Amino acid sequence: MTTPETTAAKEIEALRARGVFVTHDEWWDQVGSALKPRVGEDAHEHVKRVTAICWMTARAAIYEVEAAQLMQPLRAQVAYLRERKDGAYLERNQVVAALSKCFPSGIAKTAIEGWSEDWHGCVYIDLPTGQVSWHFHDSQAHLFAHLPPYAGVWDGHDTSEKYRRLACLQTTGAQVEQYRKLLADDAYAITFQTLSQYRTALLAAIDKARKA
Repeated sequence: MTTPETTAAKEIEALRARGVFVTHDEWWDQVGSALKPRVGEDAHEHVKRVTAICWMTARAAIYEVEAAQLMQPLRAQVAYLRERKDGAYLERNQVVAALSKCFPSGIAKTAIEGWSEDWHGCVYIDLPTGQVSWHFHDSQAHLFAHLPPYAGVWDGHDTSEKYRRLACLQTTGAQVEQYRKLLADDAYAITFQTLSQYRTALLAAIDKARKA
């Protein structure tokens, strides 16, 4: 059975067969012995230590190059996967941007644990079935440039609840048009903002009561 250890041992033996020194001691046994009669015992040991340091430095440089060569395909794979992920987020957020034009919506900076600051942009949409939200990257902010700052706050929904609310949505084209007309009315916009803030405060009070 072939293992990494047996493979490495075979490679080392192949190098030795070609006359390549695998360790500093092997090299010193061949070269250092000839120096001893010429430089003396003390100088001989000093030269051995200095050459050992040089040997280790050279080997470290070689290992670094070899590691970089091994990592190159992995870096390419990571870059490819990151590109696919970013493309998927872009496609999703184009749909979210379209949805935000049909219902009361807004944007707000919302930190999320483990995500970098350039992903803190968040669009909130108040569906008839409840609040939903999605984060977007700074590079996708132009998709939501038509939206005002969001007046409310996150109501605590998680991903599963968000998509449950989305799945429960049943809105006809006429209803969507009615929403759009209402949003164009300043009086309605003020009323909606007040109701949204009240709803948020009410949900927060209920949550606090449950935890008490």
